[in-house]
Amino acid sequence: MLEDLILSGRAKPGSRIIEEDLAREFGISRSSLREAIVGLEQAGYITRDGKKNGRIIRTLSLEDARERYQVYAILESEAVAAACPYATPGDIEKLDGLLERMNATAKEKDYQFLNLEFHTQLARPCPNRALVEVYGNAFKQVRWAWALGVITLSESADSRSEHARVLTAYKARDRETVQKLHRAHIEAGFERLVAQALEKPPKR
Repeated sequence: MLEDLILSGRAKPGSRIIEEDLAREFGISRSSLREAIVGLEQAGYITRDGKKNGRIIRTLSLEDARERYQVYAILESEAVAAACPYATPGDIEKLDGLLERMNATAKEKDYQFLNLEFHTQLARPCPNRALVEVYGNAFKQVRWAWALGVITLSESADSRSEHARVLTAYKARDRETVQKLHRAHIEAGFERLVAQALEKPPKR
């Protein structure tokens, strides 16, 4: 509940955590809420407010986003590489369909949605459940950066061609090449996102 508010960007960075109000809003006890707050603090979403001796939603900087992207790149590329030998014909068919739809759409929002599904589908057959869990947490952190607008999702001709190369290696069950290409794709994607964010005129 509180995690959903944070990850969606509805709980604004810097806003105070008022336990009584949140417990009432969610219809849970304050002890249950405190457990959730501790977990979210450990995950890096909440931090201490030194001035008022309370907790606030953490403010995410571009450098924070970069660090999270680096972790995400490592974990997802490992998960995708581990997944490719176990992908079924049905998994491959879904990936082919997603890539085809991505290449066909001219709408950026549609491409963004399909892009997320493509990445998720690549990792889905990964047999290492512990890796999948850690990767999933890293993915949440990156989506938080998107929700806050620290960086914004976008598509490009480079991104489209990178997806195609990753999928070709994935179908060949070439784990080493998949890992290398996929990590390079995510890292290059982040740099494209940063460049686009810096080009945007400041909000008035």
